[in-house]
Amino acid sequence: MSDTIAILTGASRGIGAAMARGLVKPGTRLITLARREDPELAAHARSQDVHLEQLSVDLSDLKAAESAAERICAALPRDAKRYLLINNPSSPCIPWLAPTNSPTALPSPPPST
Repeated sequence: MSDTIAILTGASRGIGAAMARGLVKPGTRLITLARREDPELAAHARSQDVHLEQLSVDLSDLKAAESAAERICAALPRDAKRYLLINNPSSPCIPWLAPTNSPTALPSPPPST
């Protein structure tokens, strides 16, 4: 039994990659969803004796996202003490980072003071 089941989206780079490394702890089963697998994360998980499952999936493809969710739910153990779902969206979900020709593009946020 795992104490914690952690499911993390957007785990291949940036904040998501850092969160994935931070979740690699004994007693945790980590499931990551990203466009590509991370061999360094896999090596780190092995060195910590942590169960890691990396799903390569483009979550902007709704059918692929639904298939991944069904696969995870079907295999999810029901006896963990804690379940975490961390939805770390990719940058295009942040409007001011969208391409400028995008209908959802907004001006850059104001500078911090």
